[in-house]
Amino acid sequence: MAVLSNDGYGINGVREVLPEREQWRLGGAPADSNHTRIMDILWPEGATPTQEDMLTAYTSSAADPASLGPDDFAQVWMYVLP
Repeated sequence: MAVLSNDGYGINGVREVLPEREQWRLGGAPADSNHTRIMDILWPEGATPTQEDMLTAYTSSAADPASLGPDDFAQVWMYVLP
């Protein structure tokens, strides 16, 4: 399960996460254009990769996100119960 913030005017209904918070925007993101809008993931303790590993495993870019491909963004793994 992933936690995001809903915004009826955002891309796919998801609110932006910016470096600095604003009235209708969340803060705490890096200063690039391809960081994730995911705030939290329900992920088992001790599982690898970790939540932090997944959400930060991308090459930062200032390019227009529409010009980037899937590998230019963080990839979230699927967890399969043992």
